[in-house]
Amino acid sequence: MIDFGRDSEEKGVKTLLDVCRKLLQIPFVFAGKGPLEDEVTALPNVENRGFLSGKELYQTIAEASFVVFPSECYENCPFSVMEAQLYKTPVIASKIGEYRSFYRMERPESCSKSEMEVHCRKELKSYGRIPNACKHI
Repeated sequence: MIDFGRDSEEKGVKTLLDVCRKLLQIPFVFAGKGPLEDEVTALPNVENRGFLSGKELYQTIAEASFVVFPSECYENCPFSVMEAQLYKTPVIASKIGEYRSFYRMERPESCSKSEMEVHCRKELKSYGRIPNACKHI
């Protein structure tokens, strides 16, 4: 799972970090910079790749099992969702904002803050992309 963009509270990074703490057996990748970067780096199951761009970012998105878009602010046209669509990478997204009007993934999932952990578990399991050690989830 990857989250990319600004590492800040309004982008839902604190919520996603709470999910990461509860799902320590699942590896997460963060690609970005911001005021919460130290918190991102501190977790053992998180690989912080920092700010990525160009081919390196696009390859990271294309190889991800999922893009997580946990934003807690109203966004109408987030590039991270559009970039995930470009590479046909499924997205688990917050329910906030109007971006859902153009969200046409094969299996779109949108969820509230409190549902983020449940959806992360469910989607990893249903897509068969959960590590062997996590199949009990």
